[in-house]
Amino acid sequence: MKVIAFIDPPQGDVIEKTLRHCGLWRGSAPRPPPDVAGLVHDLDGCFSDSPTGSCGQVGELTFVDMHTFEATF
Repeated sequence: MKVIAFIDPPQGDVIEKTLRHCGLWRGSAPRPPPDVAGLVHDLDGCFSDSPTGSCGQVGELTFVDMHTFEATF
């Protein structure tokens, strides 16, 4: 394969024109926002006062000095 052209920004119109010429353009309606109902997690239950919390996992909160935390990156 060889590179035969570069498309510089703004490229949307150029790409659409090229794909229309080749018969490959498919217009589409904008997508709706994602359904986040299944993505919400109850994190407070995992860090409750009980040793296992309501999520069934043993959890522990650890407090670290911010400078120490940033130094580990």
